[in-house]
Amino acid sequence: MESLPATSAYNHILSVTHTQEVLQGNNKTVGVLTVAEASVSGVYRCIASNSVGTDQLDVPFYVTGD
Repeated sequence: MESLPATSAYNHILSVTHTQEVLQGNNKTVGVLTVAEASVSGVYRCIASNSVGTDQLDVPFYVTGD
């Protein structure tokens, strides 16, 4: 896991949970990231790995004004 420099702004992560679900007939691990209060737009990176290999997905996260 990469650490953030002390001067970086970030969103407080409230929780990260994982559940096993059947999606389209296949067993999948589903992860949910819950942000406590969003104040900074950025990119979250999901990294998954198993005995077959590793994959990652970058998810843009946008915070907009009221």
